[in-house]
Amino acid sequence: MQRASLQHSQLALRWCPGRRQLFSGGADGTAKKPGSFRLVEFVQSTACDEIELEKMEKIHAIEAQDKMNKQDMDVIQELPMEEVDNDFEKECFLQDMQKRGLGLKNIEKDGNCVFRAIGLLLFEDQAKHMQVRHDIVNQLVDQREKYEKNISYSKGGIETFDAYTQNMRLDSVWGDHIELQAAADLYGVDINVYTIGTGVERPNMIVECNGEIEYLPISLWYEDESHYHAFKDSSAEPASALVEGQEASAANAGVDLFLGEM
Repeated sequence: MQRASLQHSQLALRWCPGRRQLFSGGADGTAKKPGSFRLVEFVQSTACDEIELEKMEKIHAIEAQDKMNKQDMDVIQELPMEEVDNDFEKECFLQDMQKRGLGLKNIEKDGNCVFRAIGLLLFEDQAKHMQVRHDIVNQLVDQREKYEKNISYSKGGIETFDAYTQNMRLDSVWGDHIELQAAADLYGVDINVYTIGTGVERPNMIVECNGEIEYLPISLWYEDESHYHAFKDSSAEPASALVEGQEASAANAGVDLFLGEM
């Protein structure tokens, strides 16, 4: 009542739908004319004002809610669909790889992913990444003439082969295709690198061993051009078991040869 009185006390004319009566109202809350309508008209008029204000408030509340809902819809419509599509493509890609017997082995994202993936696939333990890293860097150093020409010195402050290899020995320094090539040559293994872009039909890149093959090919997934995961062949024996088997066969062959000579 107080809000309506303050808002409308200065109005010269009021219209009350309930009474269908136009009357003059003063600031003192009494009707000036006609004389028969005094306090009753004021009370009824004020009540009508209250009803009208409540209606207006409800209308404003509904409009405000509609506006907020529209804003929410705008936000939803503006969300980048690429993220949704990318996640869906990854899921389909991984399912198709699984159907081919290649199960995903997630590799920790700590800057050692190349070395972790190789450690897991060849030695059954990605925790051996530092040993793998040093083995690969030693291969780079030992075969400097072979690898140096293919190194891109894009890392800040690194401008020489010595600086590159010294830096590559450090924990969490990213490996790249140079390190993959050195690993393939060192361990005697072909490395297949898959991406979502090329799909499951063929690897995006095959890093071939330039030497004697010691292991069955291993497969990596280059995710979002920034991280390597490993694919493990569910139908193949562990690579370490193959090497042990080869060593045992060689040893047995040596024994047979020795016994034959006797």
